[in-house]
Amino acid sequence: MRSIIQQITDLYDQLVRRMRIFFQRTSLPGFSGIPLYDVWKFFLNEIRRDVLPLRSAAISFNFLLAIFPGIIFLFTLIPYIPVRDLNVTILDMFNQVLPESGFEFLSETINDIVSIKRGGLLSFGFVLAFYFSTNGVRMIMLAFNKEHPIYNRRGFWRRRVASVRLTLYLFLLFMASVLLIIAGDHVMERIQSQSGLKDATWYWIFNIIKWFFLIMLFFVTISMIYYYGPAVRVRRRFITPGGSFATFSSIIASIGFGYFVNNFGMYNQVYGSIGTLIVLMLWLNLNALVLLVGFEINNSIDVNHVLRMKEKEKAGE
Repeated sequence: MRSIIQQITDLYDQLVRRMRIFFQRTSLPGFSGIPLYDVWKFFLNEIRRDVLPLRSAAISFNFLLAIFPGIIFLFTLIPYIPVRDLNVTILDMFNQVLPESGFEFLSETINDIVSIKRGGLLSFGFVLAFYFSTNGVRMIMLAFNKEHPIYNRRGFWRRRVASVRLTLYLFLLFMASVLLIIAGDHVMERIQSQSGLKDATWYWIFNIIKWFFLIMLFFVTISMIYYYGPAVRVRRRFITPGGSFATFSSIIASIGFGYFVNNFGMYNQVYGSIGTLIVLMLWLNLNALVLLVGFEINNSIDVNHVLRMKEKEKAGE
């Protein structure tokens, strides 16, 4: 019996050694030649030290405060924009990513705002949305602070200016995406009328294109945060492994979380209408955590790359 246990232990140790050697010799595209083992080891140390759940909670709280003023501003602005079905397009985008109960909660408020022009709400919503949104972006930048040599220190005003700039970039990206979707819908309708394809076939084609565009929107948004958010000495590439990971993880997490809430969650039954707010907060917290994990992947690659370059410089002296 003891010999069998010893054999199993030896096989396990041998397997672990082979896997370690494999990961020490293997790198992936975008990893700057850094082995997976080094990235993983550094990543685990950073995760333990940085307390990511606490940082993600701070980020999600600030963005929760920004959501409702942002919705007031955006959808109060819609009646003044001469674009057909603009509110329907934006609601559809929210419906794609939010859990069902969270979307229903927001859509009731949105429909009331869109139906009537309210000039006073426009300025009020803009001020609050801009303030809380920049606070949320500033919290992301604070969460991206590191003590490693590749990072700079931003003072209060530099960080505030950087958060305002990034917030404006993200808002312009969102509005450009909405306009592209509207233009794309008109193009698709014209192609459908001229192609003669059946409605079922066209439905699948349209959904594939819509999901592809949604994934690209997620990717560009997250990559923009990773590009402009950290105070790095040398700007990293726009397309990064952490950006790819965070994009697909955020979409999968949102779909999985929405499925759980819609089928197994009992927040509304237990907490009433406030349960929807809890769901929204959890969804924001989950996505903030994914965003931080993606950043830690990029950070692990960048720091290891700098350390390796310094070792080569010392060896060459």
